[in-house]
Amino acid sequence: MEEKMVFSDLTETANQLTEFDTELQGPTSHGSALVNLVINQDHVAQNWIKFLVTVQAGLAFVFAFFIKAPEVSPGLSVGVARMIMVCVPLMGLLSSISLTLIVVQERKWQAWYISKFNEIPGNNGVVFPANYGKGTTTVFRQPLDAISWNITVLGSLMTLIWVVLLIGQMQANLNVVRSPSASVASERAPSSPTASAAKTVGR
Repeated sequence: MEEKMVFSDLTETANQLTEFDTELQGPTSHGSALVNLVINQDHVAQNWIKFLVTVQAGLAFVFAFFIKAPEVSPGLSVGVARMIMVCVPLMGLLSSISLTLIVVQERKWQAWYISKFNEIPGNNGVVFPANYGKGTTTVFRQPLDAISWNITVLGSLMTLIWVVLLIGQMQANLNVVRSPSASVASERAPSSPTASAAKTVGR
């Protein structure tokens, strides 16, 4: 009698596990997976934002260092310092554009996962805002949230600063290149008729 009861209990438990496995293969499993993807995507975007800020701060420090390079490192070649001061803003410009686009794209992937979660019957508005990203079929067309807009504005501001620094440094280098030729030309040309007459008398 006891053996039959134990056998029936095991059979009932097995049936419950089978029903549980069947439920996991349905919409609930997909919803749980999408929630995990949303959370993971948020961590990925945060890491990219940290990387963006770290890279920009490091390049700004390098640029500020080479502005005072003649005072800090007298043995450093002036030509090398000028070349680095052009390369640093260029790297800052390219990195600010590329990393900002990466962060925005990661945020769009998160929005796409949210829209897919809301499309599951019974999930719309339960966990995430209702109809979020509704009608968008691709990741690229996902709406930008407040964080994405703030990152876009921050990246655009950093890009503008690097453009100004790059143009200013290139202009300064051109002025330095032109100044020696101008001084040589002034040395070759007579300063005044009086100076020319003095040279003639001296001969």
